[in-house]
Amino acid sequence: MIKPCAVYTRSTIPSINNRTILYVDYPIVPSGGGQFSLVTMVCNLKSWEPFIAASQYTDAYDAAIAQGISVTICPIRKWSFPFDLFRAFLLVDRINPAIIHCNTATTFFTFVYALIARLKKIPFIWHSRVMDTAGWKDAVILKLSNKTIAISEAVKRKFGHSADTQKISVLYNAVDTKHFFDGMETAALRKTLGIANDNLVIGVFSRLDWWKGHMVLINAMRKTLDHINTDKVTLLIAGDGPCKDEITVKAQSTLIGHALLLNHRADVPHLMNLCDIVVTPSTEPEAFGRTIIEAMACGKPVIATNLGGPLEIITHGHDGFLSTPFAEPLAILLEMLILDPALRANIGANALNTVHKRFTVEKQIARLEKIYGTLN
Repeated sequence: MIKPCAVYTRSTIPSINNRTILYVDYPIVPSGGGQFSLVTMVCNLKSWEPFIAASQYTDAYDAAIAQGISVTICPIRKWSFPFDLFRAFLLVDRINPAIIHCNTATTFFTFVYALIARLKKIPFIWHSRVMDTAGWKDAVILKLSNKTIAISEAVKRKFGHSADTQKISVLYNAVDTKHFFDGMETAALRKTLGIANDNLVIGVFSRLDWWKGHMVLINAMRKTLDHINTDKVTLLIAGDGPCKDEITVKAQSTLIGHALLLNHRADVPHLMNLCDIVVTPSTEPEAFGRTIIEAMACGKPVIATNLGGPLEIITHGHDGFLSTPFAEPLAILLEMLILDPALRANIGANALNTVHKRFTVEKQIARLEKIYGTLN
């Protein structure tokens, strides 16, 4: 169901000034990290007026709408391409943005807006948030872009080396520490979820997809529980996605009485505060690892696999732990943290310091606005 963000026409789009940035987005449903990261950015801009045009609606945009940011649905579909292209041109013409900032992977949607920007001589920024490569298609979008932002050095490396890669700047994702912070009251939430006060909680917060590593974590939990022989540990799995049924069956059959599966939730900061340990067990490289810095902002020790972006976030043994994406090494780290509350506290405190030094939204916006300034 479309939320209150109808497709605007020339007569209904509000008057826009020349400090407007048009953010174009091709979201996944349920919302992914790219959408939440985009909304965090636009809700914290200081010197620019954001306007979001998306191919479809997703709940991540609720926070933007609540803050008074305009959101419109403007898909680019091959079966209705002439009409959609005309409507996209009309939208860009009416808004007349100073910059078009594209928050999508290498898609037809991305190409169309990059081409519109080029034809209308509007600076175009491509925000690359995925590790997947698209070969020559990547090269075309990179060529059409005035600037490309990669969310990690790992993402930047996928483009290889060419004259156009000089356009790429690395800008890490950020966490809004007004929403993610340590010390939230969680007693009522724990009671509601039926988690005993003396249970240690291990959380995983991600889309339920095959490569997010839930199966590996479940197997690692089974090994850990068998070795330390405790019934006072709960695995909390929060999220939704295409592998929900398989993950649910695996968790319930392997971790009988120790698994709590929740759907996509709006109270993630409180859930993270309820956890004692947070794990990001991805079996493929993460482009960044947004939930890692969110958990760190809540003062939690994080275990992540040593693939892609997490290597740029965590210093192993100082503010978190890195593991290979297999059950055995993950189980060893889980056991170490479960049995050592002082270590959990120390790592969590260091994690909190790391976030405030490197990953606050204020630092991200300051750098982003400098990038915008170079294009005007």
